[in-house]
Amino acid sequence: QYTRPAEFMGLSVPEVLTSGDHKKIAAWRREKSIERTYFNRPELLESAALTTRDKKQLAEYEEKRQKPFHAYVALVHFPVYDKKKRIINTSVTNLDIHDIARAAHCYGLDGYYIVQPLEGQQNLFNELLDYWRKGKGAVYNAVRKEALEIVSIVDTIEQAVLDIEKQTGEKPKLIATSARAEAEDAIIGYREMRNIMETEGGSFLLLLGTGYGLCNEVMERCDFTLRPLYGRGEYNHLSVRSAASIIFDRLFGEKLNRF
Repeated sequence: QYTRPAEFMGLSVPEVLTSGDHKKIAAWRREKSIERTYFNRPELLESAALTTRDKKQLAEYEEKRQKPFHAYVALVHFPVYDKKKRIINTSVTNLDIHDIARAAHCYGLDGYYIVQPLEGQQNLFNELLDYWRKGKGAVYNAVRKEALEIVSIVDTIEQAVLDIEKQTGEKPKLIATSARAEAEDAIIGYREMRNIMETEGGSFLLLLGTGYGLCNEVMERCDFTLRPLYGRGEYNHLSVRSAASIIFDRLFGEKLNRF
């Protein structure tokens, strides 16, 4: 709406509002409504009925506000807990390597680390990777080869951190995952974590635990701890492969998922 005067304290009435074109005026009002909601109450857009034009407008805002960031994932085999909360070293599995690599590559992660200090396990890993990257597997399934190109094995989490720092020029922030319910003030939601990555930029390393999860020593070193995954029921004992795919989608899924 507007009234007289047409100019006040250096501000002019938008030309469209004096045009007499009711269709253009309605479109302008809608655009301003979406704009103000996005910057002041973005959570309201999640349940709003949005048109294709609205979504295009929001996509443009998202693109402008986002800073580039690097995302990596590490599957930790040591140190992790067993059922009795003893610190153990778990074994590398074929499915974990393949499935998480494919999901990580699909969601645009920059690298996938296997944290495994045992020499015998490293030899098994390298034999498997050679088959799919250089051997018959590379010829048989080029798509699988492409996904596995982002995978590497390291002795420790620290080694992965140093490798990322070498690639990006900055130390990555560590994001822990756990199926155990932590203190409420110690966890972060997926939308909030995604917002931090997109608006602050930088490098991030997501840690996935094998066995019965990351040990407390690792958790305490992390900058963030994601909320555990829950469905409709109380059962939350997902395989690490399933959990990884869900987490990737929440953190790195298509831009308009939240609207």
